Amino acid sequence: IGMGSIKIGSWPGGISGLSSLRKRLDIDVEADPQFIDRLNTVFGYLLLFEEYAGSRTSYGKVSMRGFTTPKKRGYRDALEMLEAVSEQGLYADKALLGRAWIAIDTNELEQARKILERLMVRDARHLVVQEARLALPYVLEREGDVVRAIDQYRGAVQFFGEERERLDRLLLQLGKGELDDRFLTMRMDDPERNPLTAYLPRMLLAPLWNRLLDDIEEIGRMRARLREWESRPGGGAALRDEFSRQRALLEDLHIRTSVELRREAERQLNERRSRVNHYLNQARYGLAELYGRQAHGGVDAREALAAYNAYLEEAPEVTEEVRKHIIGRIADLELELGEEAREVVPQARLPGVAAYLAELEKDPQEGSKEDVLYKLARAYEQQGETAKALEVLQRLIQEYPDSRYVAEAHFRVAEGLFVEQQYGEAAAAYGGILGKKEGNPYYYHALYKRGWSLYRLGRYRQALEDFFAVLEHYDASPGSQGGADREMYADAQRAINMCFVNLKGPASIEEFFASGRYQRYIEAAYQSLAEYYLAQERFSDAVATWSTYIRNYPDSESAPRYLVRIIATWGEQGFEENMVAAQEQLIDRYGLRSPFWSSHQGARFDDVRAALKRATRSLAEHYHAAARQSGKREEFLKAADWYRRYLRDYPAEPDAAELNYLYAEILEEAGRYRAAVAEYGSVVENYPRFARRAEA
Repeated sequence: IGMGSIKIGSWPGGISGLSSLRKRLDIDVEADPQFIDRLNTVFGYLLLFEEYAGSRTSYGKVSMRGFTTPKKRGYRDALEMLEAVSEQGLYADKALLGRAWIAIDTNELEQARKILERLMVRDARHLVVQEARLALPYVLEREGDVVRAIDQYRGAVQFFGEERERLDRLLLQLGKGELDDRFLTMRMDDPERNPLTAYLPRMLLAPLWNRLLDDIEEIGRMRARLREWESRPGGGAALRDEFSRQRALLEDLHIRTSVELRREAERQLNERRSRVNHYLNQARYGLAELYGRQAHGGVDAREALAAYNAYLEEAPEVTEEVRKHIIGRIADLELELGEEAREVVPQARLPGVAAYLAELEKDPQEGSKEDVLYKLARAYEQQGETAKALEVLQRLIQEYPDSRYVAEAHFRVAEGLFVEQQYGEAAAAYGGILGKKEGNPYYYHALYKRGWSLYRLGRYRQALEDFFAVLEHYDASPGSQGGADREMYADAQRAINMCFVNLKGPASIEEFFASGRYQRYIEAAYQSLAEYYLAQERFSDAVATWSTYIRNYPDSESAPRYLVRIIATWGEQGFEENMVAAQEQLIDRYGLRSPFWSSHQGARFDDVRAALKRATRSLAEHYHAAARQSGKREEFLKAADWYRRYLRDYPAEPDAAELNYLYAEILEEAGRYRAAVAEYGSVVENYPRFARRAEA
């Protein structure tokens, strides 16, 4: 009566029947311990699930999420029943699992975890142990041990997947009749010799199965006995006919029992497969829900997307609430992964846009509708449907002006207009974002993009204002620059160069800075523009840029260095006359005896001094060669003057002896014999180790 009441859903009748039976057993029945253990286990579970009458009550079907409400009435009695079950009996594991669920529901998580860990070391194919395998990561997650929870869920997904494949192979063999002989001799096979039949008894535990095996074995014994009697001599024709008739009946019974045995095996294996499939999908769901909870070794977007899709495809029963949640998560993950999502799920169950439109049609609550609109707009953007994305964003702005998405929505509207090359509208939209600076994460991105919008409109001077404001912001807080910000910073510098190029080149730099703003960037603007010209092989424009800076800021530290760059540029391009003119300009303006050095001292100018020395010798050698080619006296004297200046400024340099000799030589060639004699004498007197001293 008690079990019948439970099966038809009459919980009070079940409790009454089992309670009455338990009292009678305690008083006047000396029952066997296994029956008492079973009674206590069933009664304990009945009390445990008392308030879940609407749920399916067959073992293993009650969702773990039903146990997260406050402590239920009857738990104390249920715990008493389950604790009374022998730890050595057939029902010990099931009673332990019930105790674990009570501990979970009463938030005694450590106790629940310890019980589940005890169960995990038992036979892995026992139903109770399999449910424990699924419950343990749930407990670990609630305890905050996300790393172990993820590992346990992954292990559960792998285990249940392999278990399902094994059951599929068994069912396939069963359907082909390949297992009949093994079933019929299962209890006589040596498990060491036949691993398959060692596995099957763990799968087939129902009383009907064992009863059918008993029947088959009894039929086998009767068949053997009939064969023995039939072979005995005598008995007459009538007796032999009766033996034949009985044998035919027995053979028919054997066949029908074998068929029934196969049918029962198929039913039980299918039921087991259904349960394993349920556990597999619960493990997938639990794993996917931990996406993003652990940075290193956690569940990534690809793994979560695969798990959610597999759950939707294979889970036999999904509530509308869970389905809605999963579809939303799938859409979010597809949005995050972009094209990569197709590598994970080649044919996704629902593309992002369709998923979000489906959610909007269901008229979600106001609190979630703005989320759906925001994600729908992003999905349209990702699919390249910019116009539809703009429509949705405008709707979001209008319907939810105080939404946390509104600033981003304004920015994305502006971005959409920019993509559609509506630069005037885009500039205005970006400008609308700039009304509030504090706490606005899109402020400087909007400023940067407005600069580009103005550039596209040919309003270069206004664009420069925005780009320099971006540089100023990031230079004021260099630690805030991430990879994307550094890229934006470099791009703003490139845009500034393009603006100046489209104005009047280097001349427009001084005009722009005449307003007094952004003075710290004057030198950088010249240098950046010159480098921009060099990259485009516009060498004359690069030289003109440096020359403009030198003319406007002749006493700056960079001026002589820019002249050195000019010398190098002309030299590399083979423009010797221009290079010589630049060398003369360098020495005339910044030679060691120029006013420049009265305010610029120290080792930081060693590079300039080295350049001056190189230029002086180079000029002396250049004019010396030119004089020998032309034979003109004035050319010789010009070369002599550069030798003289070198010896005056760099008398202690290692090459001074050589240049002193060349100086004397060129004076001789110019007909300045008295001066030449004096310089030859200087070589003899001052450089005793000079190789050409004897010649001197």
